[in-house]
Amino acid sequence: MLFIDSKKYPKPRSRHHNASNVYFPLHALGAIPKFYPPLIDTIDWSNYYKNSLPPTILDLGCGWGSCILQLAHDKSDDNILGLEVRKLPVDWINEVIIGESLTNLSAIWYSLPNGLSFLQDESISTFFSFFPDPWIKKKHHKRRAFTADLIKECLRISKRNAQFWQMTDVPMVAKHHIEILSEFKEITIDSFEFVGEWNDEWSEEFPDSLPYQQDMYQRVPWTIPKTDQEEFSLKKGIPYLKTHFTINK
Repeated sequence: MLFIDSKKYPKPRSRHHNASNVYFPLHALGAIPKFYPPLIDTIDWSNYYKNSLPPTILDLGCGWGSCILQLAHDKSDDNILGLEVRKLPVDWINEVIIGESLTNLSAIWYSLPNGLSFLQDESISTFFSFFPDPWIKKKHHKRRAFTADLIKECLRISKRNAQFWQMTDVPMVAKHHIEILSEFKEITIDSFEFVGEWNDEWSEEFPDSLPYQQDMYQRVPWTIPKTDQEEFSLKKGIPYLKTHFTINK
């Protein structure tokens, strides 16, 4: 178990929210805004990992990295990459990486709508998308990073039978994710697990209950370390959905 000393690595407080333009691809903005994550064309992985190999585990929006920090400690043979649109968490994660000598983990400040061209074809065996920004209002849906274009990129970089793990505590986001992934014949839904008490908010999006209650789905064992948001949801009694998909290529 990796213990992160909060005194040794105090989390800085953010004094402002991200500007909305960081959630759009740069080509749609015309000019490079201030504090926009750098674009990436290619990467020399020797600058990121001790073994100089590309990552095999990809966290699409790693937040403060509690999951991937623990995972890097537990799975030292796997190179793990976290991508995050907020610079503050990325800087903090990399400080912990250096301090704890986690040579198989890197976090990069990046905006997902710009694509994943810097990642090699058929290189990723595991994807995470945990508690993404929900952007509840309809006018803000276009800011969501989880899109069909992103999934097309994930298909390109995925290895055969790659695993895709998701979590969200927002019913409309859960439905949105399931609908997008269901559009791709290469992706099969293997498992649903609902944590907490079913309520009216979830019933509104899933009036016939969750699909995981059907016999065709089995609950896949969830051995991934908890994220900060998952711990928060458990503590506050906020229900959330855990979903597992397989990419068949």
